[in-house]
Amino acid sequence: MSTTYVPPANPSPELRAVLAWIDACNKWEVSAFAAQMSDDEYHHAVLPSSLGVPESKTKAEWLAPFETRFHPLFDSFEASSSHGLKVHEIIEAPEGRIIGHVSASGKTKLGIDFANEYMILCTVRKDSSGEYKMVKVKEFMDSKAVSSFHAAVQAATAGAS
Repeated sequence: MSTTYVPPANPSPELRAVLAWIDACNKWEVSAFAAQMSDDEYHHAVLPSSLGVPESKTKAEWLAPFETRFHPLFDSFEASSSHGLKVHEIIEAPEGRIIGHVSASGKTKLGIDFANEYMILCTVRKDSSGEYKMVKVKEFMDSKAVSSFHAAVQAATAGAS
């Protein structure tokens, strides 16, 4: 896909929070993208539900498996011509909702290619810190790509043991 999103010159505070989260994802800095997630409330759903990923009802609940299972698979997730999280389109909706079409790619430490396309629906609100933070994310993934990736990782790790 060749379309690349160009953010507005003066993005809303809600959009700034989502763009900061995307930037932190591309820098592969867990603490930086966690900083864009509210400590007060956070829900994260990976969809479609057929993927079998349980919904996280807190920031810590989402971060724990990410930090222990997914993040360690990669050295980095830098945005480049062939790797990272790329934004194709973002639409702002009422009530702090940001809808994004993004894609991601990278290569694991195991040499397995990762490529996925997402629709993310983010809800952003001012939390008790006085800052705009993400309070809810629905992450629709390419189920075929995710299933193939997980099968490849399982096969590679089973062969390594």
